[in-house]
Amino acid sequence: MPMNWTLTRVTNPSNLPVSLSEVKKHLRISETDTTHDSHLQLLIEAATERLEDDIDRQIVTANYKQSQLSWDEVDNAYGSIKLYKRAITNIVSVKYYDSDGVQQTLDPSKYTYDAGRTRLWPAAGERWPDTSSEQNSNKVEIIFTAGYGNTATTVPRSMKAAIMLCVGKWFFDPAQEGSSLHSQEVAYEKLVMTLMRSTYP
Repeated sequence: MPMNWTLTRVTNPSNLPVSLSEVKKHLRISETDTTHDSHLQLLIEAATERLEDDIDRQIVTANYKQSQLSWDEVDNAYGSIKLYKRAITNIVSVKYYDSDGVQQTLDPSKYTYDAGRTRLWPAAGERWPDTSSEQNSNKVEIIFTAGYGNTATTVPRSMKAAIMLCVGKWFFDPAQEGSSLHSQEVAYEKLVMTLMRSTYP
């Protein structure tokens, strides 16, 4: 079945989940040694991107827009809409283009969000409104907030540990040639497997 949705981040997080100070402490680098600061900052950003992709979660809070060709994969007016990001904390808005091609905002009382399945459903007794008949254009837009808070202090410690393991391996083995740091990669992968469990928040 062809994919009928796209997902874009519309607001960036205000902070990184791990601070430069935390990484330097993890790597046993003196706080006063600024030699590697810019490089470490880049590695923190890269490791954060990697973990977010690996666990399909936003870590520090940001907003996303999911745009769709129809209400759901089979264009069923009573069916659910799968949201393709985990750790969603709020549905900001649900918008659609009506049969006249005019964008409307759906009243929040008309739908409900199932956090466990990351799906939107029509509220009891409701159905998704009719949309524009225009072909190959996005007719539905859902804006939602995802993440564990706006600061590093709210990030789960296991996520911070995974990022620091990744930074450590890249810092000490930049060409990814050595085997001495293989255990760090194994530890990272085990943390990812834990974080991907359906029971994890």
